[in-house]
Amino acid sequence: MSTTCTSYVLQGIEAARCVIEADVSHATLPRTTIVGLPDMAVRESSERVRIAIENSGFEYPFGRVTVNLAPADLRKEGPVYDLPIALSILRAAGLLPPEAGGRLDRCLVAGELALDGTLRPVRGVVPLGVLARRCGIRHLILPLENGPEAGLVDAVSVWPARSLRDVVAHLSGTDRLRPVATDQRPESSPGLDVDLGDIKGQESAKRALVIAAAGRHNLLMVGPPGCGKTMLARALPGLLPPMTSEEVLELAQVHSCVGLRSGHAPVTVRPVRAPHHTASAASLVGGGTVPRPGEVSLAHHGVLFLDELPEFTRGALEALREPLQDRMVTVSRVSSTVRFPASFLLVAAANPDRTSPRRRGIDRLSGPLIDRLDLQVELRPVPVRMLRSDHRADVDSSADMRRVVVRAVERAHDRQGTVPNGMLRGEQLDRFARMRPEAEACLIEVLQERELSARAWDSLRRIALTICDLDDSDEIERTHVVEATGYRVFDQAVRGT
Repeated sequence: MSTTCTSYVLQGIEAARCVIEADVSHATLPRTTIVGLPDMAVRESSERVRIAIENSGFEYPFGRVTVNLAPADLRKEGPVYDLPIALSILRAAGLLPPEAGGRLDRCLVAGELALDGTLRPVRGVVPLGVLARRCGIRHLILPLENGPEAGLVDAVSVWPARSLRDVVAHLSGTDRLRPVATDQRPESSPGLDVDLGDIKGQESAKRALVIAAAGRHNLLMVGPPGCGKTMLARALPGLLPPMTSEEVLELAQVHSCVGLRSGHAPVTVRPVRAPHHTASAASLVGGGTVPRPGEVSLAHHGVLFLDELPEFTRGALEALREPLQDRMVTVSRVSSTVRFPASFLLVAAANPDRTSPRRRGIDRLSGPLIDRLDLQVELRPVPVRMLRSDHRADVDSSADMRRVVVRAVERAHDRQGTVPNGMLRGEQLDRFARMRPEAEACLIEVLQERELSARAWDSLRRIALTICDLDDSDEIERTHVVEATGYRVFDQAVRGT
């Protein structure tokens, strides 16, 4: 008798439907075979499932048991199929009542089994919830630890269970599981690491932080050690607007695929990732034999801070060019091609080159990479008089500046939708970045004088548009352009002029 149970297979951060078919034949010697392109972890599940079934008080069928994971052309990996395989075998052996089979047909199931039949958490339950909602399936049966994570997806009922026996009792109707509430909301305020008002000096850099937060512009800070680069970077998340429900769900999908939040509620504040400069290109942008998201995807809708930027390998830095431009990472393998979202705000810091101050420590960065860093700020040591404990910084707190940023973001949303100024390209930028004639003339003069690229032309217009929004102005004026050009200080240094 052949029976089925529905689970999922991960492709990047998306989940595809996977049907687990089980057949029990009593006419041959006992043997369990799993087919359908399983990896080693799935093949090993046959013994794990058998012992878990027996230790849960059920009789494992005597005979040849064949389990098929369909579609057969997608590779299946990990222990996620333990629970659906066990339920399919029990159903094929006639150990589940007919009403339990009917309920099972209306569910998506996933979970790893321990030898005693208890359930352990698995990766990718948020994409599973999104798949269920897309397919019109309203019920998920998952391990208890995955409940809060999967509960983020609305319009889906999540039934967390402690063991295989609890799942069978739930499906049979003898002891129903308790569903997880799905009314979680993003937090309204971020977890502040450094408050802008506590940073002394560096007023121009603080202004650059506000512009970066309002327009989602990438930022490069160059200055000597101890001048405050790291503190400024840690203050940036407190200036960003709160995450929307859609952004929280997208980020939760990425984190769920790598098991980052397994057993915990999803992140509802913007993430901050700070990889070490020894990180490889694959760890930054994603990759591996089985493609996994990298740091740029884990920082989706948040901040990626790269300290000591010139110390990263050239390959790692050049790999950032695609996600900085397209806000997406494409990883191609022989068997498949997957895409990971990477809409992050890059904040980079570098020390000056002590042997050649003119080069400022960024001579190893390519021109195309510098062009993608809209805001470029040079920091100098803070005067000692400003470091005294009784000196009060003449700057608003992060909460005050965050309100200014939110107003600028709302103004941009009313004009151009959800696309931030820092991501405007081509025709969109021409349409929304309206400039006064004297402002455009000033910008053209600067580009010709500095011999900047066409990408720098777009970058300066994006910065000027954000400054315009912060000033609550309808058109880009000459003062906005003048301020914007002050944030492109390293273009000529990189070109050797």
